Amino acid sequence: KGSKLWDIDGNEYVDITMGFGVSFLGHSPDFVTKAIKERIDRGLEIGPQSQEAGEVAAMLQNLTGAERVSFCNTGSEALMASIRMARTATGRDKVVWFSGDYHGTFDEVLARPQIMRGELHTLPAAPGITADAVKNSYILEYGDPASLDFIREHKDELAAVLIETVQSRHPDNRPIQFVRELRKITEEADMALIFDEVITGFRVHPRGMQHVYGVEPDISCYGKILGGGIPIGAVAGKAKFMDGIDGGWWQYGDDSVPEADLTFFAGTFVRHPMAMAAAKAVLTYLDEQGSALQERVNNKMTAFASEMNAFFKLRSVPIKINHFSSWFRVEAASDLQFMDLFFYHLLEKGLYVFTLHQNCFFSIEHSDADIAKVIAAFKATTIELQEAGFLPAAPDTPFPLSEPQQEILLASQLAPQASLPYNESFSLRLRGQLHLAAMQQAVQAVISRHGALHHRFSLAGDWQKRDLESQVELVLHDFAGNSAEVAATLAKQEMDKILSTPLDLEHGPIVKVQLIKLADDLHLFHWTAHHIVYDGWSAVIVIDEIRTIYNAIVADQPWHELLDEPDNLAEYVQWERAERTSEEGQEALAYWQKQFATIPLPLDLPTDRPRPARQTYNGTSFH
Repeated sequence: KGSKLWDIDGNEYVDITMGFGVSFLGHSPDFVTKAIKERIDRGLEIGPQSQEAGEVAAMLQNLTGAERVSFCNTGSEALMASIRMARTATGRDKVVWFSGDYHGTFDEVLARPQIMRGELHTLPAAPGITADAVKNSYILEYGDPASLDFIREHKDELAAVLIETVQSRHPDNRPIQFVRELRKITEEADMALIFDEVITGFRVHPRGMQHVYGVEPDISCYGKILGGGIPIGAVAGKAKFMDGIDGGWWQYGDDSVPEADLTFFAGTFVRHPMAMAAAKAVLTYLDEQGSALQERVNNKMTAFASEMNAFFKLRSVPIKINHFSSWFRVEAASDLQFMDLFFYHLLEKGLYVFTLHQNCFFSIEHSDADIAKVIAAFKATTIELQEAGFLPAAPDTPFPLSEPQQEILLASQLAPQASLPYNESFSLRLRGQLHLAAMQQAVQAVISRHGALHHRFSLAGDWQKRDLESQVELVLHDFAGNSAEVAATLAKQEMDKILSTPLDLEHGPIVKVQLIKLADDLHLFHWTAHHIVYDGWSAVIVIDEIRTIYNAIVADQPWHELLDEPDNLAEYVQWERAERTSEEGQEALAYWQKQFATIPLPLDLPTDRPRPARQTYNGTSFH
C-alpha cells in the first residue's frame, strides 16, 4: 500500500522498485481500487465495447493534445502498433531507433547494432529471434549528430524514427536539440516521429516529454502509470498515422466512408472494462492535480540524488545516482565487483530493490521520512562496504600541510582573533526569482566536489585530513517582511557576525554559507571560507561552479559533465614536497639562501597613524 511492501514474515519495506515504474501513484491508490471494485460489481463483459472507452479516449486526448487515441494491453503492444501505423501511412519499411533504448518485448526491437566491413548491420539480441525479424531496423547512437546525417541520407526508405526521449536506462542523456532537429527532419521527409512515453508518460508532466522538450511527435505510446496497476497500453497521435487502425473518420447519414489504408491491430482484452475504469480514475486524478503533482516528486528526487552524489563524492566512492524526473539508476564503476552486496544490504535495511541494475522510482506516496530512510540505508551500506574492503577506502587518511598552509596555521594561532583576517568572503546580490531548492543543491554540490573544504587540521601543524562527517548547511535568513533599509541593516549584521567569528580549523566547519532574502526578487548570497584552503582564485571557481550547477538543475539537465574533476590537495602537497627535495628544488633553495646570506634590516615605512603596541587585527568589510 502506498510506498510500502510487507513480506510473509511481516517485515515492512520502503519500495523503490514500484512495479518497475507502474506505481507512480503508489500501490493500490484508493481512487483506483474503488473504481475497479465498482466496475467489477457492474460486470466484466468481454466483446462489447467498454462503456468507459470513449470517455477515457477523450480524457487522454485532452491531456496530451493528440488527434486520435487507441488502446491495447501493454506498452510493448502500443509500440508495435505505432510502427505498423507508420509503415501503413508512409508505404516504407525501415525504422530507426537508438542504442540504449528499451521499446518492449516484440522481436523487432530486440536487436543490437554491429559494424561489419564498415557497414551498419542489425543483429538479434537473443536466441529465438530471427535475423529477418530485425532486418528492417537501423540502430543508431542517440544524441550523435552523425545519426542525424544517417537519417537524412536514408529518409526515402524510413517509415519512422522511434525514441525514448529520455532513455530509461540512461536518464542523464537528454539531447534536447538533437530531438528538435529530428522533428525537423522527420517532418520534411514525411516520416513518423514516435515518442516512447511508457516510462515518462504522466511521470514528468501531464503532457509528457512533448511539454518538456517543446516537441510534438506524430505518435506517442503510453503504458505503466496509465493503468494504475492494471495492464494497459495506449497509442495517441495524429490522424494521418492513427487512421491506419480503423480507416479514419466517417459518420452515418452521408456518403463518408473510412478511406485510409488499414493495418492489423486487435486483441481479445483490448479496452478491458477494468483497465478502462482504472485509466479513467487515473486520468481524472492527474487532471485534478495538475503539473504540481509531478513537480513535487521530481524535486524530491533531485534533492535525493544531489545529497547521495555529494556523499559518494565526499567518500571517494565511484558510484553515482543518475536520475531524471522521479526515477534513478545506481551507476557504479565497472571494476566494483561486489555491487550485488550493496543490493542485499539495502534489502536487509528495509528497502525493496528488485536489483540495482534496474531503474528505481519514487512515487507521490514517498514521504520525506521514506526518503530519509532510503538515504540512511544507502549511506550506511556504503560505509559498511568500505570498512569491509568491498568498496574503495574513504579518503580520511591524514597527510602533511603544504608550506603556505603551515604559515597560515601558525599565524592563525598567534592570538584569539588572529584567524579573522583569513576569513575570505564574498557576497553576491541575486536579482529575480530564485529557485531555492536548486540553489541549495548547487551549493551543496560545490562544497562536496572540493574535499579541501571539509578538512580539519592538527593545531600542532603536523597533519590535515578530510572529515567525512562534515556537513555545511546553506543557512537561510528571511528579512523580506521589513523595509529595504531595515532588511539591509539586518543582512549586514548577519554577515558581520560570520566575519567576526574565527573559523574552527581543528573541528570545523571552515566554510560558512548563508542566503539572505531581502525581497521576493532580491537575495544576498554570502560565502566565507578560511584562507588555509581557499583564496581569491578559489572564489572565481566557486561562483562559476554554483552558476553552472544551478542553471543545469533549473533546466533539469545533468551537470557532472559540465565541470572538470577538481584537483586533489593531498596529491598537490605530495608534488610540492617532491619538487622541494628534487635537484632543481635544491638548486633554487641554494640560490635564495645565497641572495639572503646577509639579512637586510626590516623596512620602517612611515604610516598615517602610530602603530599600536599590540596587534589588534581590527578591520571591516563593505558589501
